[in-house]
Amino acid sequence: MNHRSAINGSTDTGLRLPPSTAGHFELETFPSITLLGQSSPYFRTCLWRPQHSAVAAAAREGRDVSEAAQEQGPTVVEIVDMVEKAAALADATRFIHNLPEGLGTIVGASGTRLSGGQRQRIAIARGLVKDPKGRTVISVAHRLSTIKKAGKIIVMSDGRVAEQGTYSELMEKHGTYSGFVELQNRNTRSAGQIVHDGASICLVKRRQRVMRSRRAVAGLSGSVIGTVLSIYTNLVAAIVLTFVVAWKIAILCLAIMPLLLGVGITQLRTLAKFKEKHEHAFTKSVGISVEAVDSIKTVAALSLEDAILAEYRRTLDRPRREAMAISFYASLWLALQYLIGNLTFGLAFAARGVGPDIQYQASVGDDLPLFRAQDAALEALHFSTYPLMLACSL
Repeated sequence: MNHRSAINGSTDTGLRLPPSTAGHFELETFPSITLLGQSSPYFRTCLWRPQHSAVAAAAREGRDVSEAAQEQGPTVVEIVDMVEKAAALADATRFIHNLPEGLGTIVGASGTRLSGGQRQRIAIARGLVKDPKGRTVISVAHRLSTIKKAGKIIVMSDGRVAEQGTYSELMEKHGTYSGFVELQNRNTRSAGQIVHDGASICLVKRRQRVMRSRRAVAGLSGSVIGTVLSIYTNLVAAIVLTFVVAWKIAILCLAIMPLLLGVGITQLRTLAKFKEKHEHAFTKSVGISVEAVDSIKTVAALSLEDAILAEYRRTLDRPRREAMAISFYASLWLALQYLIGNLTFGLAFAARGVGPDIQYQASVGDDLPLFRAQDAALEALHFSTYPLMLACSL
């Protein structure tokens, strides 16, 4: 490492602009960077960004430690060796070996399974995995102890350089940087406050569990249970009225109703299995897109746009193919359900001329109660299946 420079300053003094300009993010709000006689606005982004590394603590969802560290590596063959060397340089080897799966441990969405310090070390390893020669490091830090050994410390104030020099030189000046050090040393946190914040975790988990149960119970009350009771009441009343008006045709048509209900249940079960099977796949794809947008600067700095797009498409390929098959089967059952219903209506009309035992002299309007009974049965099936399944899961 030839040189290390650190940038420090108070809030809203433009600390993020120099590295943002180096990453080709902020070109209009900060003076350009000159490299080999060429100004940064004229750099080709696709060629410039792979030549430098950005140390950001954001970790991508569903990635293990080795994948997170080697996202800037060149080839698959060198991954293991380069990751181990980068982890050693970032002082991350010890905690990585203590993880359940070592380098294969999944870090979770945004690295939630790692602490803040661990995420930072993985980010440093990700920046060192290229092992560039004669590299220059620019550190932007709020914790002053992290830049104490820098070769040059640049202190910014109101978007301008207030002072610069080594740690010893700045402390001897008793200027802005010295004031920052004294102020940060006085900011301590009591142990009682830490214990209080940690004790609230169990209460949050308990509250989340109660909220989930309350939402599940709410699905069985109010308008849902009222609709189910209304439909079943209409069903029973329509069947009784049908037997009073035309009991012979009612017996013939009601014998087909179990088949009609069975087809409807099969259709609902097919759709429910599809949702249960592919819920995680769609959740993962949404998580990838949301996380990529939230960490867009990290993604752009590492030139991972194509990799994330390919990963997003892979998570949707299998559900998309199976969705087409499920849609075909669900449509087939739906068509069969309508076919049986129409055949039942036709059978009710055709039953007049079957024989002397089933002859019935009545108008067409006398068959309407029976049709209403069948419609009520179908509505009861569709509206009550989900609440009943929810009740069984409690």
